[in-house]
Amino acid sequence: MPTRSQTRLWRRGRRRVDGRGGRNVSRHSRRNHFGNGWRDLGEGLTGQWKRRRVPVHQQRHGRTGGVARGAAVLEGSQSFASSAGDKVKRWFSEYLNWMTTSAHGIEEREAKNNHGSCWVLQVTEFARFTGNTELLSFCRERFASVLIPNQIAPNGRFPLESARTKPYAYSLFNLDALATSCHILSHGQDSLWEFELPDGRGIRKGLEYMFPYIEDKKSWPLPPDVQYFDQWPVRQPSLLFGGLAFSRTDYLKVWQRLNPDPTVAEVIRNFPIRQPVLWLT
Repeated sequence: MPTRSQTRLWRRGRRRVDGRGGRNVSRHSRRNHFGNGWRDLGEGLTGQWKRRRVPVHQQRHGRTGGVARGAAVLEGSQSFASSAGDKVKRWFSEYLNWMTTSAHGIEEREAKNNHGSCWVLQVTEFARFTGNTELLSFCRERFASVLIPNQIAPNGRFPLESARTKPYAYSLFNLDALATSCHILSHGQDSLWEFELPDGRGIRKGLEYMFPYIEDKKSWPLPPDVQYFDQWPVRQPSLLFGGLAFSRTDYLKVWQRLNPDPTVAEVIRNFPIRQPVLWLT
């Protein structure tokens, strides 16, 4: 049975998704997200949104994955009518169809950097919530055959994120997306945490590469991010999920001492898991 605090977390996330609590979401953006069906769902760009690629990963602003996770936790609760739950599941089923069949969704799936990682993360969580085992299998295969080979270097670095003007933040964000997907898709002996390519590349290698720079950012070997470098790291979910999966108490201790509730908008938008209790239920 969900606790009152879990119910509040889900409702808070729902307000962020539908715009009824997001001060930075314009009416134009809300209309594009939810008023025009799924054709151009993604990032609402006032005055130019039809002329620009629509990044599915921007739905992290609304924490749609957290909403799906929260709705699953609330199933069977007196605080969450079954009719409402059915509607939420239908919404996510339709969104999944859009993400996997539309030109915009496919473009994001094929992106080589964190956009592609976020596509897998979202499809994984929405498929889990809606019971779509076919898509869950697809995401497991894509994680191992596409994301790990194309995004992680032999030393664990993320080359495409490292080449950007904010290499530290985007490396953290990509690691969080990959680790969260791994957390959702791993069950018992069937664990993607243990998956490695013949040269040793895997999520373990990515964590091992980034952990020293999360623990001590001063040791970061690349140029600092052009913006917001001082605001990172925060309580990165990759440390929580990876620490539990690999029994790394050092990961968990660092995670515990980091800021759980950042207030800078740019940091919040790249902080995909803000209510970890939902993801450990």
